[in-house]
Amino acid sequence: MKTLLIAAALISTSIPVAAVSQPVPPPASVSDAAASPVTAPTPAAKPAKPPKPKMICEEIKEIGSMISHQVCTTEAQRDARRRHDMEELNRLHDLSGADASGQH
Repeated sequence: MKTLLIAAALISTSIPVAAVSQPVPPPASVSDAAASPVTAPTPAAKPAKPPKPKMICEEIKEIGSMISHQVCTTEAQRDARRRHDMEELNRLHDLSGADASGQH
């Protein structure tokens, strides 16, 4: 019975040691060290967030209404809206058949 307890104690103490021990990497040769200099690992850089666009707010009063409401847009959104409106006006002008003087 004593031998069984001693064998169990030896096995239980050798398992953690075997699990903790890690293989040792082979030593680097001199030519490997000269070819690739050792650098410290760089911490993971956070990607830079683009700055938030500036919001421009204005009070808009609809035609035929006394109630106004606030509309907030970015400068890029305003530019896109202006471009779209100009394209639409040009398209309607072309469809109407008017010449440069505004006559048919």
